[in-house]
Amino acid sequence: MVYAKERKQFNKTLSEFQAIQWMIADMATEIEASRLLIYQAATLIGTGERQRYSKQSAFAKLFASETSHRVTHKAIREPGARISEKKEHRD
Repeated sequence: MVYAKERKQFNKTLSEFQAIQWMIADMATEIEASRLLIYQAATLIGTGERQRYSKQSAFAKLFASETSHRVTHKAIREPGARISEKKEHRD
């Protein structure tokens, strides 16, 4: 977020572009959905229904791990492109 608020392109910060706002909103939504699945699985553990909480835990683990990969990839994609540009200019 700090990078998106500081980096300027076409006399606007990156955070002012609608596409960046959508990307950040999508990432926040996925993170919140992961968190809620984890909370739901944790709540079910207290019920003693092993089959039910085992299934929900697997769902939460899969979704949260895939979310962390997607969000991280999206978050570093733009700064990574900037680093590549610097390397190309030096070569």
